[in-house]
Amino acid sequence: IAEKENYTAILLGIYNLYGTFYKKTNKLTDAANEFNKAYQLALTIKDTSAIAGALNDRGLIHQIQGETDSAITKITRALTLYRQVKDKLGESYSLNFLAELYSNQKKFPVAIEYLDKAYLIRSELRDTAGLAINLVNMGEVYLQMGDEKNALFYLMKCSKFAEKLKYADLMKYTYKMISDIYSKQKNYELAYTYYQLHVNVKDSIYNEQNSRIINEIEAKYQNEKKQLQIDNLNKENETHTAKARTLYITIGLFIVIIIIVIIGYRNKKKANDIITIQKAEVEKQKYILDEKQKEIVD
Repeated sequence: IAEKENYTAILLGIYNLYGTFYKKTNKLTDAANEFNKAYQLALTIKDTSAIAGALNDRGLIHQIQGETDSAITKITRALTLYRQVKDKLGESYSLNFLAELYSNQKKFPVAIEYLDKAYLIRSELRDTAGLAINLVNMGEVYLQMGDEKNALFYLMKCSKFAEKLKYADLMKYTYKMISDIYSKQKNYELAYTYYQLHVNVKDSIYNEQNSRIINEIEAKYQNEKKQLQIDNLNKENETHTAKARTLYITIGLFIVIIIIVIIGYRNKKKANDIITIQKAEVEKQKYILDEKQKEIVD
């Protein structure tokens, strides 16, 4: 049973991983298919949090496709399920997603209510990164409402969280928004200060990305170089092996020829010895015969 549950959890993770990848690469049909697989599997094993997570993901696909009502329906269902099983983290994500959807519909009081609830949950969980995201979302909503004072308050607060977390992408984003607000307020000195911060972080991210790319290319080059060296060594070994094989065959043939010559010589010598013995026997018989004839004559 444990093995089966472990396999199911891995399969759920794979579906979600593929779905997220397809979503990021804007292959929304493929993403929806993967999230649907995760949803069906979660239903089969009756994992309420996994069902809610799949509903959230499907809702986000609807949001990207501009199907706001469908997105709200699915994410609201997810929120209800998270609350049933007291999954606070999942609940906070659903609240944030819904706040963004209602904000896009210009239902700002509902959006702020949901963000406030999400903020309280994340404070209880001490989810610092989640709080930072929550704050930037609050700033965005107030900016949509035209309330620059509150927008600036939440964005400044978010930037402090982002700095503590060293969350470069969020720092870059909030600095730019703060700079834009100060620029609208004609506070050009602060607008320039935060724009410069934005540029510095942006350059830092760019340099970091370039360094990573260069390191990856260097690593790839070194790997290919090593592989080439290995291939060359293998070729050299093959060449040496072929040469050694040729040498061994040559030596072997030479030894065989020598053996044949020796055997031939021995056979010839043996034959000569036999002939010599036979000649000596004939000479002996002839000599005896001659001696006998002499005796008869005498």
